[in-house]
Amino acid sequence: MRGLIVWGILFVSIAAYSQQKSNCAKSNADTVFPSFRFLSGSSQFAPSVKIASGAFYELADVKISVKRKNIKTMMAARPKANFLFKPKARREYVIIVSNRPELNADALYEQMSLCAKVGVIGHELSHILSYSEMSGLEMLWFGIK
Repeated sequence: MRGLIVWGILFVSIAAYSQQKSNCAKSNADTVFPSFRFLSGSSQFAPSVKIASGAFYELADVKISVKRKNIKTMMAARPKANFLFKPKARREYVIIVSNRPELNADALYEQMSLCAKVGVIGHELSHILSYSEMSGLEMLWFGIK
């Protein structure tokens, strides 16, 4: 009986993995944010952003930019500096990708599978989704903490 359960779990895991593997590469051009911009050498992220953005329909009207900058982490999602003076519906956000040579972000990103790239961008988009639900003061307090 125990062996049957183990084989069942293994079969379900393999089926789920193969389903996930085939679905992450599907893209629908209609789901891309209409105001998505790629700045300062960040266009290499466009394919994974297009796929990942399809899962975040709540962000369809949000303005998001992707840019390169020297930051201490590999990637970061942040509101633009004027977030305190704009209502939630008109805020803009930026996904920043590190330019620091010691992090070797380009080489690491190129070695990732498409599904991993979509996951990394999806992670940053989930931060933006959280920020879009916060008031200006809540975001300020979150940043201070």
